[in-house]
Amino acid sequence: MAKRVEWDVLGCGSGRRARVLVVILCVTPFVLCAAAVAQNFNPRIAPPQSKLLGLTGAEWSERWWKWALETPATESPLLDTTGSHCGVGQTGHVWFLAGTLGPAEPLVRSCTIPEGTTLFFPVANAFCVAEGDGSLEAQRACVAQFLGDVTSMQVEIDGVAVESLESYRFQSSPFDLMLPSDNIFGAPAGLYTPTAADGVYLTVRPLPPGEHTIHIRTEFGAESIDVTYQLTVG
Repeated sequence: MAKRVEWDVLGCGSGRRARVLVVILCVTPFVLCAAAVAQNFNPRIAPPQSKLLGLTGAEWSERWWKWALETPATESPLLDTTGSHCGVGQTGHVWFLAGTLGPAEPLVRSCTIPEGTTLFFPVANAFCVAEGDGSLEAQRACVAQFLGDVTSMQVEIDGVAVESLESYRFQSSPFDLMLPSDNIFGAPAGLYTPTAADGVYLTVRPLPPGEHTIHIRTEFGAESIDVTYQLTVG
């Protein structure tokens, strides 16, 4: 989920630098167990190697970041405390869910989603852009330094715990962010590249019509992120 880290961001072509509180949704290093992957522990979750509408989990993670960070602050899903913005920027048959900007009191968001909608959301993730010498390698090194912070991850869907969360980890290819003038960091608007991201994400197959609950809790150090989505499908 989220940790705030202050660092310099350089807007490409602008020559401007700004101090920004950056969302770092940290993950811990994982060893993938082949036996665990071979078993279907989570029938509601798409397998990590599967594709959704022709895109891999890593490619969907890039789309998630763009949705989360390119949305104006006034409608930001990361700043949403009630679920009133859960439909902002959602398109097609895949909807995103969000964590928060940083440690806070447990949040409960109420959201109505269309029947037949697949959900994609992070359990713990991180991104870096324009760090160090600006190379992709520098961004990935930046992300890597945060990966050991998480001590536990928990996701429950309708009271049933998701198992083997570590097997749903995806590293993105380099991608661009186009921050609006009203962005959640207060950074200069413009193009930020290359961006590198890494994290644990779940793809939840369409839930049946009715009421559902998704609870996400991630602990890092002495802090934690705790978000519950109360979903109405259909």
